[in-house]
Amino acid sequence: MFRLLDTGFNDPFYNMALDEAILEEVAAGYSLPTLRLYGWNPPSVSIGYFQKVFEEIDVEYCRDNGIGLVRRPTGGRAVLHDNELTYSYIVPEASDHSGKGVIETYKRISTGILMGLKLLGVNAQWIEKPAKHVKSSICFNSSSWYEITCEGKKIVGSAQMRKKGVVLQHGSIIIDLDVDRMFNCFRFKTTEAKVKSKKIFLKKATSLNRLLKQRANFEVVKQGIVKGFEKGLNIQFKAGKVSDRESRLAQQLKREKYSKKEWNFRF
Repeated sequence: MFRLLDTGFNDPFYNMALDEAILEEVAAGYSLPTLRLYGWNPPSVSIGYFQKVFEEIDVEYCRDNGIGLVRRPTGGRAVLHDNELTYSYIVPEASDHSGKGVIETYKRISTGILMGLKLLGVNAQWIEKPAKHVKSSICFNSSSWYEITCEGKKIVGSAQMRKKGVVLQHGSIIIDLDVDRMFNCFRFKTTEAKVKSKKIFLKKATSLNRLLKQRANFEVVKQGIVKGFEKGLNIQFKAGKVSDRESRLAQQLKREKYSKKEWNFRF
């Protein structure tokens, strides 16, 4: 049995804390394997575990414009979470729903997302191997295994970690893009570098609302992705709620870790 969690829109500290709390509870055997779907309020930048904040993020712009900032427990590059559906997929490594190894897990999860996008009317496909590396702080300027694209442009960005025998992969399914606001969140050495990076981004990334004839929204995309996982991975979901144990742990992690400067500005 697989649990489906719809946790709505939350602040960036709680979003990362809850993902980790679910991982801990799945590892301890108290929670079922889980697909969690959620949004961000306020819009927030999440930075990869190893990124250097002050070198790559315009912290002052984010603060002055009400944009949150949090460090993820997963690697990868920074993402502005704005008009999107975010997913987290949390399963034991030994589960049939995991796949053997990092790449196989990416493939399995991409299968569900790909099917969901097709059900929404997006002619998406995946690329098995990462494209040539582009040095950038921005997630959607880079690629990974089984990247999901449409018309050659990336529409999903994901990151993965493994801890205590459990896989956590979370990622962004972009519904709409405010490219100017996104790029204002990042630091560039020169104006020319910013312009060049933006041009690369516009060639390599897109959103659902730039692809669909009818504009999508959070609820529509959420329903499509759930059906995609059910059909693509042959998963039967049981709608659930955040358990009391998960809630307490998430609040503790938010208070003691994800909201702390020591965590978010550690590099």
